[in-house]
Amino acid sequence: MNIVCIGNAIVDILAEVDDNFLLNKNISKGSMNMVSKNQSDELIDLININKKTCGGSASNTATGLSLLGCEVSFIGKTGNDDLGQNFKKDLNNYNITGEHITIDNNLVTGRSIVLITPDKERTMNTYLGASSTLSDKNISMSMFKNTKGVFIEGYLWYLESGKKIINKSVKESKKNGGYVALSLSDNICVDLYRKEIKKLIKEKSIDYLFGNKNEVSALLETNNTNLMLNEALELSNYIGKIIITDGSNGSYLIENISIEHIKPVLHTQIIDTTGAGDLYASGFLKGIDMNLSGKECAYLGNLCGSEIIKVIGAKPDKNLFNLIKNIN
Repeated sequence: MNIVCIGNAIVDILAEVDDNFLLNKNISKGSMNMVSKNQSDELIDLININKKTCGGSASNTATGLSLLGCEVSFIGKTGNDDLGQNFKKDLNNYNITGEHITIDNNLVTGRSIVLITPDKERTMNTYLGASSTLSDKNISMSMFKNTKGVFIEGYLWYLESGKKIINKSVKESKKNGGYVALSLSDNICVDLYRKEIKKLIKEKSIDYLFGNKNEVSALLETNNTNLMLNEALELSNYIGKIIITDGSNGSYLIENISIEHIKPVLHTQIIDTTGAGDLYASGFLKGIDMNLSGKECAYLGNLCGSEIIKVIGAKPDKNLFNLIKNIN
């Protein structure tokens, strides 16, 4: 059965810079910044590009799922330009169904300039472009036929029709017997749309909630880790599973009124952390597809997240299916 991933169709433009570059441009390190087309163009002129690839949180998760052997489709919007054609071509190369991508003839394809500093932290500068005009009208019931579940990136809240897109996707997935997985995506996104996110949670619309420690702390408005975990425990009355990633510390799984810490998968060399959370979600949802326990799903998430930090960009350079044999 198909897993539907919905998000911004973004081309990632990756470049290595030093910390002074961020300071001189007044860019907050490790953040995701929304920029204008002009700001995006100016940044591109200042960097040496290492790599271009189809990106966006949901697209990255879709790629991981496909490389783990799942049938996946992607819903998004591009411009009618070379970047848009490259985005769809990249999806096809990863065996992701892109027939649900619509085209905006008036705007260019969105792009995210990912600046990678020597400590391998990534700072994103995103111009949404055509992806910002994705509408609930671009989403039909037929897209969710025979759906196992839907993965929704939190960045969709930024769109004018974001709330409608998310609510419609939740409704259609549930109607077809599928699950709903939501990624919190970004601290700023959580701060801006905390009320809407909590409303979805309290309505018991979310089966799997993904976020890193900072994002979940923002959702629960506390910087104290123990307090955050305890408050997340209370939220588990409304959500099937809450998954909190914590970098080299591994991850936490909260379900059935219990907290489980999942050991990390560590590597001596980290090239780039871009997409680690997205690929973690891929591994976890693959575990759901295999009917694994929550703890096994989380460990498979850790394994997939640890693979992507070995390469530049959010797309693995190999099939991930072999990772499954490590789950036993």
